[in-house]
Amino acid sequence: MDFISSISNSLRYGAIQATNSRYKVFLLLLAGTLLLRGQLLFTYELDHDVSTYSVMANEWLKGHLPFVDYVDVKPIGIYAIFASAIFAFGNTLIAARILAILFIAGTGFNVYRILIGFNRSQVFSLGSGLLFLLLASLHKWSWASNTEIFFVFFTSWGAFKILNAKRNTDYLWFGFACGLGFIIKYHVLFDYTALGVFWLILSWKHESIKTLFYRLGSSFAAFLLPFALVNFFYWVTGNYSSFLEVSFGIPSRYSNNPGIIERLQFLGEFYLAFLPLSILLIIGFLDSEKDERISLLSGIWIIMVWLAIFATGKSFFHYYYQALLPLSIFALEAIRIGKHRSIKILRRYAWLFLSLGVLGSLIAQYSQLKSRKHDPVISLERDLKNKIKAGDRIYIQKKNILYFTLDKSPIEKFVHNTLMFNQDHIDAFGISLKDEYDRIKEVSPNFIVIPETGNAYLDNFISENFKIDTVYSPNLVLWTKNN
Repeated sequence: MDFISSISNSLRYGAIQATNSRYKVFLLLLAGTLLLRGQLLFTYELDHDVSTYSVMANEWLKGHLPFVDYVDVKPIGIYAIFASAIFAFGNTLIAARILAILFIAGTGFNVYRILIGFNRSQVFSLGSGLLFLLLASLHKWSWASNTEIFFVFFTSWGAFKILNAKRNTDYLWFGFACGLGFIIKYHVLFDYTALGVFWLILSWKHESIKTLFYRLGSSFAAFLLPFALVNFFYWVTGNYSSFLEVSFGIPSRYSNNPGIIERLQFLGEFYLAFLPLSILLIIGFLDSEKDERISLLSGIWIIMVWLAIFATGKSFFHYYYQALLPLSIFALEAIRIGKHRSIKILRRYAWLFLSLGVLGSLIAQYSQLKSRKHDPVISLERDLKNKIKAGDRIYIQKKNILYFTLDKSPIEKFVHNTLMFNQDHIDAFGISLKDEYDRIKEVSPNFIVIPETGNAYLDNFISENFKIDTVYSPNLVLWTKNN
């Protein structure tokens, strides 16, 4: 036990030394994120949603406007982020992953700063920041560079601003930061509301009505500013109707209403996945010596996050990422204040447990990513790069990442892998399959990537004009046009 204690004390001493400046803290958190997600940089496709962002962002850089030339329902902010990554780092899968690492490290840094603002120690605050990095990389649903990684950063930045507000401009920054998150995913409205309600409760007895109205009003104006600018952009370019249809029309038709049991099961699976932290969260709530401020914020924020997740009507696991921010901020409170012997042991060896968690995460990543090295799409991409010429066109079914890696513009308008093959999506988006496939026939691409049979709209066209080049799997066949 003395040996383990010395390791824990060494880690604790190293952490204290690393917090001599905020600059060093951020670098430490960035190094931790690189350690946790370094393996993910060089793997192939991790998520078909992220592939869609890459394709649409790359096409935007070529002058093809999201929601007009190519359609998906995510707000424009995610395409702007991916376009920035591609512009900065080139047409590579690594581009968005590098940006994701920076945003995750930034979120961990904001967790650290939020807790410093609550007068927590440097070690405790840094530990919570590192805990967020671990939670953000532990499960495979958080490995891809999805929307949640980016909007949660802006939420955490806004939270830091309002929880440590000293000047009127801090309220503007709070609203603006959450507003930037809002144009990545509209769920941020729930986080903004949670933080605003918490601030209002604490400030109600100490500020005048005029001051409260001014600060909340100015923050809300700043919150709306990014979205207003997006509206203005589409109005000026003459594409406002397309923007309204994607922002409001399609989502109104694309809804689901799961039962209460299904919702509770989805919520329960999250807290079971992080059971030790869930137990600590409950202990922290029940402790008589708890900090009433942080307990109030915890309760409001967690409830609002789950309302945001439930509002989607969907149960995609990457939605869990939004709940990681309040969990990482509040879960360790029980360790800080608890007096039970088991809590004291946890407090004494917390850094060791955190290190073991990091090791377990890296082993899990390695074991799961190892099998991806033999993905047949990798071989297909390599062969196409040797065969395809500058002016050639290609149609790719359900493997849209190839449009990005080959730097080829899609023929179809609806580039997400599922939109033309899921009846709910077809109805919500108002897709005319005949029109889309007629467009493909009209272009008459040089290559087609599609299963050997099974597309009623294209089977005859392909059999008359194409021949099989290579079969990589039953669902991945390369067809080349007849000479």
